[in-house]
Parts: sequence; structure tokens; C-alpha cells
Amino acid sequence: MSAARIRDLTGELGIKTRQIFLIINRTCGKLDERLENLVCKSGFEILGTVDNDDAIINLELDGKNIFDLDPESSSILQIRNILQELNL
Repeated sequence: MSAARIRDLTGELGIKTRQIFLIINRTCGKLDERLENLVCKSGFEILGTVDNDDAIINLELDGKNIFDLDPESSSILQIRNILQELNL
């Protein structure tokens, strides 16, 4: 799991953190129970999920970047909700 490796690297580099949250992307609705168990065992707290968004794939295929994404796309709206949870 990439998140666990990043967490380990922060410790190795002496980077102090108060809390570590996980945002899972490219989901398809409800998380698989096995994934939830893996996350729980790793000590992470899931802050939110971002569903797979065909608009992002289409941007990549058109040679555009994420900043060209429609502000009302499903993934942007989900990210906004996550940021509101953090009061950002």
C-alpha cells in the first residue's frame, strides 16, 4: 500500500505529523470490505473517497491536465466535500 510507504518515509525523514488521513481514489461506490479491513489494520483513517471519473480519463486522452476539468464534475464535487470536512 503506497500510503503506508509514504507514512514510513515521513518517519525515516523525521517529518512530524499529528494525524494521517487517507483519501481513496478511483472507487466505484461502496468500498470493498477487504479494502476497508486493510486500511483499518494499517492504522489509517479514511477521510473520503473519489469515484472513478471518466472526465479525467478523457482529459488525459485529449492531452489536457486536471485544471481543465469542469468545476462541477463528480470528482471535483467529492474533493470539495472532503476539503469541507477538513475546514479548508
